[in-house]
This record gives sequence, C-alpha cells and structure tokens, in this order.
Amino acid sequence: MLNDAVSIVSFKTLGTFYTSPLNAATFFKAMGMFLLIFVGALIIGILMAAFVSFILRRTDIGRAHQPMEIVFIVGGAYLSYFVSDFAKLSGIVSIFFYGIASRHYTYYVLSEESQHGSHWIFEYVTTVLKTATMGSFPFLHRLFQR
Repeated sequence: MLNDAVSIVSFKTLGTFYTSPLNAATFFKAMGMFLLIFVGALIIGILMAAFVSFILRRTDIGRAHQPMEIVFIVGGAYLSYFVSDFAKLSGIVSIFFYGIASRHYTYYVLSEESQHGSHWIFEYVTTVLKTATMGSFPFLHRLFQR
C-alpha cells in the first residue's frame, strides 16, 4: 500500500517537471516537492486521526449512539482526503496514514460494540472490494483480447 502511495506522489511530482530539462537544480526541486507532498499529507492524516480520537474521547457521542462513532471514523477519513486534496497534497497518502493513526489511537477509544461493529464493517467492505476487483480481471482480459 505504501508503495502505491509513493508511486502516486512520484507521478504527481514528476508530472510537473515533464518539460523541464534534467539538471541538479531540477532534481533537488523535484525531491523537495516530493517530500513536501508526502510529509504534508502524512501530517494531515495523523492530525485528523488525532482530532477524531480527541472528539470521541471527550464527548459522549459513542456512549449514546454507537453507530455515530463509526460515522466519525469514516467521516474523518473523507475529511482527511479532502483537506489534503484542497492543499494540493496527496489524499491517498493522507487516508493511508489516517488509517494507521486511527487504528492506533481511535480504535481503543471506541465502545466495545463499536469496536466489533467497525471491525466487521471494514472486513466486509474489504472482502467485497477485493472480490469485485479480482472478479473483473477475467472480464477485462476477454474484453481487451479481441
């Protein structure tokens, strides 16, 4: 997953230097831009996870309405993506690190019912998406084989 995120950021960075001649200044400018995009998205993802964790820890949202805890987690991921995209950073990297930080901080703040519910919801969504992705390969192979 991290390999995909790095390749997306690399593509975004190198796309801006497509017409520039390759020299030392361009190389270091590209490396700086890569680090800015990657580290900026990383920071946004971690800060958004900490923010959601803080809200869930300091309020009684989850104790009164367990499904709202899961809504906050998913909404935080969307917000992380949109904030990164608005800042011209990588939304994919932001979501990736939001998920890592959210699993580390937010999961243990959830009520026990929400922990089990979120675990099974994310497992179900993952299984459905993997099945849809892998199930489409034979169809695409036959489609492009003509």
